[in-house]
Amino acid sequence: MAQIKSELQERFHIITCPERMNDAVCDQAEVLLADWVKMDVDVHALNFSNVIELFPKAYRVFVRLKQALRGTHRTLVTYGARDAILQQLHFDGMNGVFSPAATLEAAVKKIAKQAPKPKLNAEFVQAFIRAAKETFEGQAKTPFTAGPLRLKSAEGYPDAHIVAVLNLDSTTIQGTLTLCFSKKTFLEVYSNMFGEPALEISRDMHDAAAELLNILFGLAKRNLNDTQGFSLKKAIPTVFAGEGLVVPKRGNTSTAIVLPCQTQQGEFYLEILIEPAAIQRP
Repeated sequence: MAQIKSELQERFHIITCPERMNDAVCDQAEVLLADWVKMDVDVHALNFSNVIELFPKAYRVFVRLKQALRGTHRTLVTYGARDAILQQLHFDGMNGVFSPAATLEAAVKKIAKQAPKPKLNAEFVQAFIRAAKETFEGQAKTPFTAGPLRLKSAEGYPDAHIVAVLNLDSTTIQGTLTLCFSKKTFLEVYSNMFGEPALEISRDMHDAAAELLNILFGLAKRNLNDTQGFSLKKAIPTVFAGEGLVVPKRGNTSTAIVLPCQTQQGEFYLEILIEPAAIQRP
């Protein structure tokens, strides 16, 4: 008996269906459905290129999958269906469930057009502010007072001496998250974090800046992915150090928000930059 084949391609779950989606195959799909729903992917894609017969029982399986994905960032699409199957889906009123398209690329573009444009709204920014508070007061033992949010200025951060940055990447946004320290402030944070005085920034200290950003991002990512469906991916921080560092703004359509954070010894800055991004096939 021909069976459904399931394959993961990064953020895509490809479900390749056999020629005949009969009752036996649909029973197999019913068993697999619970595992499909739990998958941490952005798109469940039904490959119908082989399908020549589609039993009504298949509707029940994929309607249940569609319903389970409702309210999440995940979606269901179908691609490669033959004309006869497309006509059947149309006449049976199933286009809304299967979202058919000629190719996977076409299906992805269709999703991207329908997806709401991301915004730097209050909930998004607050997730990073809360994460910064928890990270610096907990891990670094450095309380700070958050200043008013502002748009990034052309001057940037004239006293920047050490900067940690990582990419924000999901199906709906791209951008960067940056921690920017003056020399004096970073030495204070480092001393508090490790309980030993630090007078100069050595290369060995770069890992501390990366770790702070990594912890901060991890906390915010979990919150945003679980509650707002951003599906932010894992990222590895990069650290730059030296006098007169410049943190450029990326792209004409991007928006950069800066949170000034005042410690006892000085300020550091948390920068959140995002810009719209289309879903890309892996």
